[in-house]
Amino acid sequence: MMNILTLNVHGWLEEAPYKKLSHLAERIHQAQYDVVMLQEVNQLMDGPEVSHDLFCSLQRDEQAVPLKENNYALVLVKMLEKLGSSYYFSWGANHIGYDKYDEGLAILAKQPLQAKSYIVSESQAYDDIATRTNLKATVQLDGQNWTVVTGHFSWWQSDADELLFKHEWKNALAHMEEVDRSRLIVAGDFNNHSLVRGEGYDFIRETAPFLVDTYQVADVRRGFATAQGSIDGWAHQTSDKRIDYIFVSKEINVVSSRVIFDGEHAPVVSDHFGIEVVLDNK
Repeated sequence: MMNILTLNVHGWLEEAPYKKLSHLAERIHQAQYDVVMLQEVNQLMDGPEVSHDLFCSLQRDEQAVPLKENNYALVLVKMLEKLGSSYYFSWGANHIGYDKYDEGLAILAKQPLQAKSYIVSESQAYDDIATRTNLKATVQLDGQNWTVVTGHFSWWQSDADELLFKHEWKNALAHMEEVDRSRLIVAGDFNNHSLVRGEGYDFIRETAPFLVDTYQVADVRRGFATAQGSIDGWAHQTSDKRIDYIFVSKEINVVSSRVIFDGEHAPVVSDHFGIEVVLDNK
């Protein structure tokens, strides 16, 4: 059995951020997730550069932004260490966020990671919010090498009708061609609602038949929406939305899919809820 979590953490942008980060650390420690994939993992751009024994440097990093002292994932890993849980982690930058943050992606795992970060968007400028990367890592789970990919993708289209997500997902798929697709996990904030037809969610299903949506195929599932009301990027769409996903290889049995950090099942820690899934690879 493998236990996986994905969450857009809205790093350092929440009220009482350290309290919410401690709730996240406590849940990870309690659940002992095998892999944790996080988005909007921020650090102050002007912070001092640091290193850490559990940090797995990227083998390829197209943004080449170093780890800094208040990196959200680094602080989380240190909290986990104090609780008695050791997690290796990798982090890669997306773009500048809110004029002061290196905004990026992180993967945490109980085993060392071999990770790469690469740009999937048409924009490649670090100061452009439209610049998006994926973070891909090889990690050993249940004695086998798995590929895990996380991303914080754009909306289906821009205000200028540019098909942002379509471009990014095509590039993301190209990077999946080089891996074993029978042991693949792709998770994150996809910024495309599953109930909207003819856009990003349908495009994923059409172009990646080797992947399944864990929510759709799970033997047990709890919750639906991963974002409620008006949040960053969805200011004018206040309805409940399922825009965060965990996709896995179609050969894998999905035991359960549960929404977490929704205020009912663990405290709210972000403007997104998390998803935790249990996989059976036997």
